Amino acid sequence: MNKKLKKIYIAIISILVIFLLLKYSLGNMLESHDIYFRTWIEILAAETTWLVLPVMIALLIMYLLIVKSNEARKQGNEEGNKSKKYAAIFKIIGACIIGFLLSFYILFMLFLHLIMFESSFEKEEKLGDLLVGTSCYFLESSMQKTNYYINENVCTKQLYHDQKKIIETVMSERYQEKFTLTKMEEDSSGYTHAYGRLESMPELDIRIYGNADLYGYYTDDRIMAQAYMRIKEYCERNDIRRKILPVYGDSDLLSEIEVYCFDSELEACVEEVSGIIGYIWKDSYFQKEGNCGSITVIWGAKKEQNNYRQLAFGRSKLSDIDWDYYIDEGKIYELFYELMQENTGIEEGILEDTEESEEAPAQEITEEDIFDNSKEDLSTPEGAFNQLYQVMLASKGESFTPCYNAKGNFYALLESGEEELGGELRETRHTVVYDRESKNGMCQLFVEYKDYMQTVGNETSVYSTVIMEFYAVNMKTGEVSAAGKTAWDQVGSREYREMSGE
Repeated sequence: MNKKLKKIYIAIISILVIFLLLKYSLGNMLESHDIYFRTWIEILAAETTWLVLPVMIALLIMYLLIVKSNEARKQGNEEGNKSKKYAAIFKIIGACIIGFLLSFYILFMLFLHLIMFESSFEKEEKLGDLLVGTSCYFLESSMQKTNYYINENVCTKQLYHDQKKIIETVMSERYQEKFTLTKMEEDSSGYTHAYGRLESMPELDIRIYGNADLYGYYTDDRIMAQAYMRIKEYCERNDIRRKILPVYGDSDLLSEIEVYCFDSELEACVEEVSGIIGYIWKDSYFQKEGNCGSITVIWGAKKEQNNYRQLAFGRSKLSDIDWDYYIDEGKIYELFYELMQENTGIEEGILEDTEESEEAPAQEITEEDIFDNSKEDLSTPEGAFNQLYQVMLASKGESFTPCYNAKGNFYALLESGEEELGGELRETRHTVVYDRESKNGMCQLFVEYKDYMQTVGNETSVYSTVIMEFYAVNMKTGEVSAAGKTAWDQVGSREYREMSGE
């Protein structure tokens, strides 16, 4: 390498060092004002710091060692000096070692960048007037962090915090039409609960839930809200007075639509539910693939473990059911009749009115009546619940009343209270219901519920139900494990799964 090339090489290294010094020194100052460098600069700086600059310096050192070894070898040959020859050999060996380490370092850094790239750098894309930066948590492609920026240029972007503008932009882009917020509030956890309407459907109220500063992602309940709107339209046009309730989850989004049926009205229920689903299908929105949901038909006065079925509507990529399956009254009749048999035990051809028995009041039994003879018998639901109560629930200070429902299934009624739901103060009922024996036969399983009640006239009924927790009680050891989930389709904790085999 001649002197000119050496100067160019050293000049490049100097430029890269100056670039890094400016980038990292300016970065701290800009970030204090919520201004950040664009992703391409972040990538360039990271690659320069950890790959390009170390490689260039290592190559320069290797070159100098080789040049010096050649000079020492020549001088040793001319003077007959063996020590200089040995020095040349050591410099060659040093250059080889550096070359080996450099190769290993390059491969290691390439591998490290490969597995950490998505978590280290934001993927940028335009969203209306905003710039969206999305990155994944390390080794968790399903967990994403999203930031929103404005005033972006070639080198920098400014973090944006106006959630109203962000939500309206996100929803407008999601549904390809103007979306306007009508209400927005923030809960104690920092999550935003918003309400708004699409320009083409001002009669439809859509709820939105999320947090721009935490995950930056917003979910909404348009599918269920639009389906419920169509259901109300159909019922009003056809004078249907069936009990149909919207269920709102912890996020205040409409998560479920419950339709209640009883044995004495099997044929009417089949006709009405089939008509409801058919009417939902007439909405062009549900003709598009991916816009799908379900309604929950409950056989009886209250939703329990095995007395309901979910009937799908809309086109789904994952479903193997024909799109018009639940419009066929014959198929729905078969489904409902099977559900009715499972929950009443009647034989084919006999229809009994069980509405009255379903609504029969629970038998209240004293705690002494149940637990005096079963405290040590964890194989019974009563004994297992007593263990669960002592380990998990007693510390909360709630007393309980042991009860049985009309079918003889055990549940514990804990203390009632009042909570706000959807801006309205409602009475709550806290229960722990016995589910069944676990698949591996080692545990008794329980589900903890909170019911939000409503009063219409003199009648009080359940407005919405929230699952709070799932529990397993080992019948041999008395060990109690919480699943850490709040829905049937969620996966429980490792300890819960290992203990129950679920």
